[in-house]
Amino acid sequence: MPRARMLKPGFFLNEDLAELPPLVRLLYAGLWTIADREGRLEDRPKRIKNAVLPYDKLDVDAALNKLQELKFVVRYEEQGGRYVWIPAFLKHQHPHVNEPASTIPAPLMAGHIPPMDVVAPPISDALRRSLDPESLAVNGVLTTPLSPPARGAVSFDSRRRRRPRATQEPPRPEWERNGLTRDEFAESLRKYAADEGLIGDQADEFVRRRLAQ
Repeated sequence: MPRARMLKPGFFLNEDLAELPPLVRLLYAGLWTIADREGRLEDRPKRIKNAVLPYDKLDVDAALNKLQELKFVVRYEEQGGRYVWIPAFLKHQHPHVNEPASTIPAPLMAGHIPPMDVVAPPISDALRRSLDPESLAVNGVLTTPLSPPARGAVSFDSRRRRRPRATQEPPRPEWERNGLTRDEFAESLRKYAADEGLIGDQADEFVRRRLAQ
């Protein structure tokens, strides 16, 4: 069902989008109005055309491929269905709290996120094991903060809570423990985030939190 969405002035100033024909740009704007609250919709070109360009002649399938080439959308398959995802959707939209939850599987589950252009040193097996997969979020969203190394751990028994042990010398940063410089470790984190399907702000947040440990 079409929904009201916000279209910002920057939409018309996007130089990459300006390289596309006017009807393809209009199609892209229309996709936002038929996407669900996560920026996803079914990849059904005929239905999409009827919803947003009913009076114009346009090969929507080819147009969606053009949009994907410039990374404005991601076309993917999951659980026997074909879908479209708008990566920038949640950056610019604030769906109403009562809008129904998405019933379309996320592209992160399907592993079809476009790869990041990252030049990074190889990730060793030891380093990859040290990167906690559980710190990555469901559906591409970091839902919980990455826990810093525990200091002065508190233990409990059945009678009373013991006092923390005296604070020892702070542990070395994680990149030093892995024999890397801070910049090398940051690039390795970006590569790892890309391998796990995180892009843009999500990848930056993952790297920032990991470096803070």
